[in-house]
Amino acid sequence: MLFAAQNRLGHALLMDSHAIEVLSQLESIGGISGGKGFLGRGKNVELEAAAQKLEKLSAGCVLCEEIDGHMERYAYTFVQLWKSDEGFRKKLSESKGCCMPHTAQLLRFAKRDLCGEKQGEFATQMLSLLRATLTQSHDELKYFTQKFDYRNQDKPWGNSKTALERVVNRLRGWCVGKEPLEK
Repeated sequence: MLFAAQNRLGHALLMDSHAIEVLSQLESIGGISGGKGFLGRGKNVELEAAAQKLEKLSAGCVLCEEIDGHMERYAYTFVQLWKSDEGFRKKLSESKGCCMPHTAQLLRFAKRDLCGEKQGEFATQMLSLLRATLTQSHDELKYFTQKFDYRNQDKPWGNSKTALERVVNRLRGWCVGKEPLEK
């Protein structure tokens, strides 16, 4: 993302920090002993352990990990606002809710940070919003597919033209279509 945007300095600074972390982790892998263990298996176990550590080091993404950290704080703040601010709960009830992945994340925070009765209220509100929005988008998606039948070609499109993107984004989090907060 940064490389494609030609932000070479920002990319270099991030990669510098990441390389320092990776190098320190590589030290813990160390060398593989040359001797054989029982039936020659010792070396294989060491090699497999080293390979797994390397895969773990290369599995993440610096930007994704940074964004995930911010999302954790947002989820925590979201639950705290819901817990303490009646106005926030009212605004939330008037909204379209969240996508399924973020609803799941918020439910986990609610489990950790809310008491029993409040957990149920929070889950009911979040799942109700998700269900309502997904039902509406699904109905429009069904209408979208029916528009391709020659018998329905003269019917208006309504909101169905963007239904596919809305259903995908509600189920997976924003990943297709126009950027949701784009002006």
